[in-house]
Parts: sequence; C-alpha cells; structure tokens
Amino acid sequence: MRRYAGHPLLRALDVRHRDDLMMRLVARVVEYLDMPRCLAGRLQFPSWRPVMGRRRAAGIGTGQVETARGRLLHSVEIADGTIRAYKTLSPTERNFRPNGPLWAALMRRKVADVQAIRTYARMSVMALDPCVACDIEVE
Repeated sequence: MRRYAGHPLLRALDVRHRDDLMMRLVARVVEYLDMPRCLAGRLQFPSWRPVMGRRRAAGIGTGQVETARGRLLHSVEIADGTIRAYKTLSPTERNFRPNGPLWAALMRRKVADVQAIRTYARMSVMALDPCVACDIEVE
C-alpha cells in the first residue's frame, strides 16, 4: 500500500476504507497493473528503496526491505566473528499474528449469516497474503 499511496484510486478509497483490507487488495491490483511499466524501467517502483539497514550497536544490526506482501525485517547479532542470533519478521507473521491486521478486520466486520462470514474471512486472508492457504470453520 505504501508504494502506491499516492495513486488516485487508493486516495479515493482512503476516505471510506482507511486501514481496511480493501485498500490492500486494491493496492495489489494497482501494482500488478503497473508491473509491465516497472519491469521495462528496471524495477523502478514508486518509492522504491533498496534494503535499508542500520547498525544498532557494536555487532548488532537490522535490515528491512519492502516485499510484495509487506515489509520483511532482519536482525543479526555478531560476536567474536560468529553469528550469535538471527531473527526475521515476515509480512505473513505480522499480518496473521494475534491482534494483527486479519484479526482487526474480522472483529470490525458485521455480517448477516455464516456464509457471509466465510466469504469475508476468505477474502481477507487473500487480501493480506494470497499464498496462505486457509480453511474457514464457523461454529
């Protein structure tokens, strides 16, 4: 969403769907439609930035990069020439965590029947991460 925040369609949606999964899904469609132009221009996406890294302290560093599904974070700690700790936080982990974007979308939504709940939940999962398989059970 951040790469295409200035796109007229996303600006128009922002009024009604601020921080909604609908905006994520539309941003993905806008990005797909823009890919041929970006590929012809050697991947010059709007607001494109390479991996951004920062040294936190001696032997500790972090890095982040925007991926198709969101920001990917890395953290590394090096001591005595060896890696002591290495952690990542993927967009999937962030999107599907307890109290994360999926949870918030599902808690905000009012639906009339069980089929509507299933449909909205499935669409929400696909909007956040189309590579995540899901099965919806409603009790």
